[in-house]
Amino acid sequence: MKKLTNFNDFLFNKILEELNVKVNELEIILSPRLRNVLKEVDHKIAHDLLELHKDSKREYKKTFIDLGTTPDKVSFIQSNKVPELIEPEIVHGPFKRNPKFQLPPNWAKEPDLRTSDQKSLGDFDFVEDTWVNPWIQDKNHILDLHEIQFSDKNHPVWHKTRSEVKVGRFISQMFPDTYLVNVKAGDRKKLPEDVESFVNMFIAVVESKSKMIVVVEGEDIKSFYNCKKYYKDMGTLGGSCMKDPEKSHQFDIYVKNPEKIKMLVLFPEDIRDKIIGRALLWKLDKVGGKKVTDKYFMDRIYTASDSDQYMYIDYAKANGYYYKSQQTFGSEYDIIHPNGDSKRTILETNLEPIDYDNKYPYTDTMQYYNPETGHISNNKLDYKNKNHGKLTDYMGPIHYYNE
Repeated sequence: MKKLTNFNDFLFNKILEELNVKVNELEIILSPRLRNVLKEVDHKIAHDLLELHKDSKREYKKTFIDLGTTPDKVSFIQSNKVPELIEPEIVHGPFKRNPKFQLPPNWAKEPDLRTSDQKSLGDFDFVEDTWVNPWIQDKNHILDLHEIQFSDKNHPVWHKTRSEVKVGRFISQMFPDTYLVNVKAGDRKKLPEDVESFVNMFIAVVESKSKMIVVVEGEDIKSFYNCKKYYKDMGTLGGSCMKDPEKSHQFDIYVKNPEKIKMLVLFPEDIRDKIIGRALLWKLDKVGGKKVTDKYFMDRIYTASDSDQYMYIDYAKANGYYYKSQQTFGSEYDIIHPNGDSKRTILETNLEPIDYDNKYPYTDTMQYYNPETGHISNNKLDYKNKNHGKLTDYMGPIHYYNE
């Protein structure tokens, strides 16, 4: 039970206790995309997880399970963190359970044929009308974790206070002594039921079926900038000024520096030759004026759908990358550090010293480049004082201060 800090916390926890809900333990809820993967895995563990999603007891310390940032991981939220993301901070009287409440006969059934009364768990004696929580559909009932609102990828439970773990370890932690760790291939049943075979099958399906972020470099960067490689020409991805095929001659600075500049591309489900997102990845030589090794900066995120930005940010956090605090153009924005700090930070990288003859891309953050030294940064003072040109002309020229 979390420490109570105010009267609303006290009321909320009393309601949960009346409903026999342990704040530290809730049902298992699986994300739609994870369910889609599990439906493709013909394995006892996959079948069991899907059944638990439909009808599990409130006895699990992890819930809202989703795919991880790599094919061999899953992400989750601790059950005790869920109430603080959905808690209706409203003043109310005692909660009265609705005796007519009904679970749907089949969670997968569409449409939901229950009446509005049968969907409600109950009512408060009184509710103040002065505060509205945008994530609460009906302020007169306690939330059912299967409600439609939780299928929204933007809901806080899917992107706040989350952790991730290798899928095999997750199964062992959640269901100790339930499944064999490994069974020799020749001894496996027609429907496998050991953890190792499940992990192998799970990874194979994720790699072939689900959305996936992949690191590319060299000519592949040039290729995936081209809008002909977009699965959906929408959102910030579709609005990019560098997407047109005739811009392909402006990406040599990326192509010729594969050790320092890569790109994170996001593939949609079942597709591996077209993308729905991209973000440059810079290997840094200095951060805040100090030399660093094996540190990377994830530049502005371009996606066909805004919700896919969360995949990139989760990926950056999992890999210890620096990334932009705001997904927009410009060098003068805070940088999120691997430890979570957000502050203005000078980022520097040393590229091959090449003059690309006014055939440069528009750069969102690392805008100041010196062709004679190969030094590039997000430091405006380099532009003013150190003979760096500015790479903010989508037609290709490099511009120098006071030209």
